[in-house]
Amino acid sequence: MSKALEKQTGQWWADQINVSTMVQATIVAGQTLIDARAELPHGEFLRMFHDHENPVTRPLGFGHHTANRLMVIAQHALISNIAHGLYLPVSWRTLYDLSKVPDNLILAGIDNKIVRPDMQRKDIKLLYPAPDLPDPIETDATCDIRHCSFEDLLNGDIAPDAIITDPPYPKEFLPLYGRLAELSVDVPLVAIMCGQSYLPEIYAAMSRHLKYRWTLAYLTPGGQSVQLWQAKVNTFWKPILLFGESAEWIGDVCKSDVNDNDKRFHDWGQCESGMLSIISKLTKPGQTVCDPFLGGGTTAVASLALNRNFVGCDTDAECCQKARQRMEDYFVARGKNE
Repeated sequence: MSKALEKQTGQWWADQINVSTMVQATIVAGQTLIDARAELPHGEFLRMFHDHENPVTRPLGFGHHTANRLMVIAQHALISNIAHGLYLPVSWRTLYDLSKVPDNLILAGIDNKIVRPDMQRKDIKLLYPAPDLPDPIETDATCDIRHCSFEDLLNGDIAPDAIITDPPYPKEFLPLYGRLAELSVDVPLVAIMCGQSYLPEIYAAMSRHLKYRWTLAYLTPGGQSVQLWQAKVNTFWKPILLFGESAEWIGDVCKSDVNDNDKRFHDWGQCESGMLSIISKLTKPGQTVCDPFLGGGTTAVASLALNRNFVGCDTDAECCQKARQRMEDYFVARGKNE
């Protein structure tokens, strides 16, 4: 640590040792799971989380998704370092979210007492510096954020030039992609960021309704790669699938800043540097960008910063409110009117 420990009471040290012990228990559990996965046949390892003879019971008391997160924590060099145990949050869920943060920001958070034993998941956003967005241009660009489903939005009164969106990636959300394509047939350009685990299914579902054009590579460089356990891949890029009749010349690579893993506004949030790169490549000033999966509002703030109109929605009222506040804060901080 960069700061020397201050003199503290015996009770303080006892409390810290208790905290460190709880953190280490999480790390030991994760490492033991890693060892078990290496030693056991694949089916036997999974049986620890699902009793096939009695699906109601779980021999370990938690599922394989929790196990994956515990293993990520155990493999994180900084978090699993016993020297940091005094400072880290006790909650394993917060530890998992912390594992996605660049190491330099975690260390700075420890020094600034943001990272501490009682830290909560919502505090993760405090670790990230304010992004260096361009000042908004004097423009009549509009921002329309609605609390509704994407079906209601796309069946409504909007006529966007482009849909640029990042739908949920887990398997249970796959039906959204086909339905989104079905409702987007009149939009000139549809750009869908997605994970890679279910690419064949997504291509097939969307191509039934839209003309496939190309796949862009969205690079996310840095040390905080996403670990896909089922494929045993550390991934540093995401596909952006392009559909529609738009035929403007473009390059097929977009890029975020290094280690710009921004979860300040949403657990699945995208960073502003990456979204600025995507929107500037795919659209022109004065056009209207639509994001029917608003989330934390990154597409909205990047669109307005680039002099594009924006319309978007989310079924989560809290997300909509946070996104509206984010737009207001962005403009107020730069002395502009929204």
